[in-house]
Amino acid sequence: MRQFSVKNDRAAGLLETITRLTGKDKTEVIIDALEAYQAELLCEGDVQRALDAIRKTVHPHLLPEYRGKAPSKAELEEMLGMP
Repeated sequence: MRQFSVKNDRAAGLLETITRLTGKDKTEVIIDALEAYQAELLCEGDVQRALDAIRKTVHPHLLPEYRGKAPSKAELEEMLGMP
């Protein structure tokens, strides 16, 4: 089993506070935090891949004057057939 120690006062203080608030032990708190961070990183990767796909598949079909510009309220209403 690998062991680690927290050698930063701020990190140790945060860890103590969270263990007190949650009733979990230090290892559980650290695992939860690392899993949450990992999920966030993976999600960011998914978002980046989606944006890249949009740039590759949608942007080439947009007229240059419309790229990077949101439609106006009037343009949205026209597209949606609203008065």
